[in-house]
Amino acid sequence: MADSAATLTIYSKPACVQCTGTLRHLESKKNAEGEKLKANKDFDYIDATQDEAAFDFIANTLGTRQMPVGVARDEDGNVLDWWTGFNPDKLDEWVGKAGLLGEKAAVAA
Repeated sequence: MADSAATLTIYSKPACVQCTGTLRHLESKKNAEGEKLKANKDFDYIDATQDEAAFDFIANTLGTRQMPVGVARDEDGNVLDWWTGFNPDKLDEWVGKAGLLGEKAAVAA
């Protein structure tokens, strides 16, 4: 069941093969209108090397420095789940739960 209040954020860094794979995987998905998902429209895609608060969150709150980092949050900003590396199964799970694909597409994801 989709939780349309859930949000998905991907933290990345330049020249990161797994980050590029993650972005390509997400942008290959289509929403209910048949349009491909877009970074910073349908999900947040943040370069942690350019955002000090993002880097602090990843390193100090989550305790990791591996990229990419995927974070799913609820409507209040609480972390529901997080993971590191290119993880298509986790990406598909949270794209569906966040309702980014629409109900029909989420079932097939």
